[in-house]
Amino acid sequence: MSKNDFETIVRELAAEKGVELPDFTCDSPLRPAYLDLLALNGLTEDAVCGILLDSRTSGEILHANAKAQAVALQALLANAGGDGDPTLFRAAATMLLLHTNRPNANVLVHQIGRKMIRELAEVSVAMPEHYVGVFPIGSFNAQCMIHCDANLILLDTGCFSMLEIAVSTFLESQQQSRRAGELLMRVLDEYSQHHVVANHETIFGARRESGLSIALTTSAEEFVIAHELGHLALGHLDLADRYVLRDFRRGPGPPRPGRAKGVLSSGGAPNDLGVHDIAVLRKSLFDEFTADAWATVRVIERANTHDDEACAVACAGPVLFLAVAHLLEALLTAKGQKISDGHPPASDRLYNVNCLLEILGHHENAYVARRILEFVEEVGERYIPGFEMPPILSRDLNQTLHDVLTTLEIDFSKSDFVTEFR
Repeated sequence: MSKNDFETIVRELAAEKGVELPDFTCDSPLRPAYLDLLALNGLTEDAVCGILLDSRTSGEILHANAKAQAVALQALLANAGGDGDPTLFRAAATMLLLHTNRPNANVLVHQIGRKMIRELAEVSVAMPEHYVGVFPIGSFNAQCMIHCDANLILLDTGCFSMLEIAVSTFLESQQQSRRAGELLMRVLDEYSQHHVVANHETIFGARRESGLSIALTTSAEEFVIAHELGHLALGHLDLADRYVLRDFRRGPGPPRPGRAKGVLSSGGAPNDLGVHDIAVLRKSLFDEFTADAWATVRVIERANTHDDEACAVACAGPVLFLAVAHLLEALLTAKGQKISDGHPPASDRLYNVNCLLEILGHHENAYVARRILEFVEEVGERYIPGFEMPPILSRDLNQTLHDVLTTLEIDFSKSDFVTEFR
C-alpha cells in the first residue's frame, strides 16, 4: 500500500467519525512558482528543508519513531469503530500521519502562515496572495521576491533549526550556563559558515522537548513570518527595489533597477548548496523597522491576553529571533565579514522591539525576553571580541521609533523616553 493510499484510508475513517485532521500539505496556487525557483537551481524541496532525514538521525531515534508509529496505529484501529473515543482517534491519527508524511520545514511554515492569515482576516487585515517557503538564501533574515509573477517569502535553510537550538541552549543555561553558551556559539559558527545546522536530536539526543521550548520556538518563528507579512500588508513591496542578494560570506551584491523578478544573477560563485545570487526585493530601512513593530504587535495580539504565560512567550519570540541575529552579526563582524542583506543591524532592531514592549505595557510580561537578553549578553561578551548589547537609550533610534509608531498609529504619548529623548 502506498503512502497516499494509506493516508486516504485514515482520512476517510476520520470523516466517518466526524473528526477533522490537520493538513500536512503545502497546497497553494503559488506553490508551482516556488518549486520552479528550486528547479532553476537544481534543488528539490527535500534537499533544502528536511527536518527528519535518516542520514542525519541516530538509530535510537529511528527506533523510537517506528515504535511511535506502531503505538499510534494500534490506538487508531482500537478507536476506529463507532464507539471509539474521537479525541483519542484524532490524536492517534494525527501522530500516524505526522510520521507517515515525514513533514519538512515547509509544512511547518505553511501551517504557521496559514493560521496567521486566517486570524488576520478575522480582524479585517487583508493580505496579498503569497507563498512562504524554505530556500538557501544565505541570509538569516527572511526575504521577499517575485518569481513567475508570484510573491514569494523565502526563509533560509537552517533558520528555524537554529532558533530551535537557540531555545534549547537558553533553557539549558538555567542549569549549565557555560556549556550552553559554548554549544550555542559552536552551532552559530557552523551556521555562519554553511547556513545549515545539525539536527536538534543530534545535539541534544532523543529527549522530549518541554512545552515551553516548543512555545518559545514557535513564537520566534511566528515573528519571522509575521515580519514578512507586515511588508505585504503595509504595501512595502510596491516601492521596493530589486537587489541581488549574495551569500554573506561573499559580500553584498550590487543594486539593480526595477522590481525583482526572481531571475538568478549571472555572477558570483554558488554557495554550499549550489545556489547562485538571487534577486530579492529590498525595502527601505524604515520599512524594516516598521515591519518589526507590526509583527511584534500581531504576535502579542495572538496570545491570550488573560494568560500571563502565553503573553510572556509572545513577548519573547521577537526578542529571541533578533537576539540570535545580533549574535550572528557580531560573530561575522569579528571574523571580518559584513552582512548586507537589506536589513538594519539586529542591535538597532532589538532596541526598538524592547522599547515597543514597554510602550505596549508589557514590562511585566517581558520577563522571559529579559532572561534571553541576559543569556545573549553573557555568551556574546565571553566568546565574541568587541561584542556590545543594544544601548539603553539612543536619540537616533528613538527618532526612528517615533516615526514608526506614528506610521502605525500606536499611542506612545505617555512614553517620555521616546517623546522627550530624541
